[in-house]
Amino acid sequence: MNKGKFQLRRIFVQIQRGITDRTLVCVFPWEVPILSEIHGSSATEVSIDELTSMNGAIRVTTQKLRQATDPLPGLREQYEAMATSMEDNPLENPELEYQRLGMVYGMHNDVALPNVEKVYGSLQQFRMMLTQFVRNGGVMDYKREATSGSILDDGDESVPIAEMSLNELRAALKNAGITQPKGATRADLEDLLTTATA
Repeated sequence: MNKGKFQLRRIFVQIQRGITDRTLVCVFPWEVPILSEIHGSSATEVSIDELTSMNGAIRVTTQKLRQATDPLPGLREQYEAMATSMEDNPLENPELEYQRLGMVYGMHNDVALPNVEKVYGSLQQFRMMLTQFVRNGGVMDYKREATSGSILDDGDESVPIAEMSLNELRAALKNAGITQPKGATRADLEDLLTTATA
């Protein structure tokens, strides 16, 4: 992957877990669909401008620090540093990033799959998504709805049916509401999915 066209940045997502509980997380753009899969519409992207605006603040005061010799960075600078600083570039090792996402987000509540696999499918599909992310200059393509759990995007195949794993074929058929006959071969499942998406 050619990673030199843009600067990789994290983004901020606010997760509302209750009436008073709003958690802010700083994540890579490809983590947003996973967060949406887990938290639904309560996971919303927040810009640095929104984070640094003091709308609704009753009073803001500057505190003098006793031991500070250098001026401390402002709120915007702190958020910018969080968004841009990283030890390793995950685009250089998609396999390690896929494993990290599996460990961080764990298993799906309803399906016996890790959340990363539920949203992106196999490691090969995840690699293809990262390649597209780089080609788009660091802009995430959110066409694929995380909540749908669909292997297919708007009737287009993101992965050719012939290249899907057996589990991906079964998941795609299940998402399409197609009953799978007992003892169906891989060829039978491919035919069913091809007919359903034709």
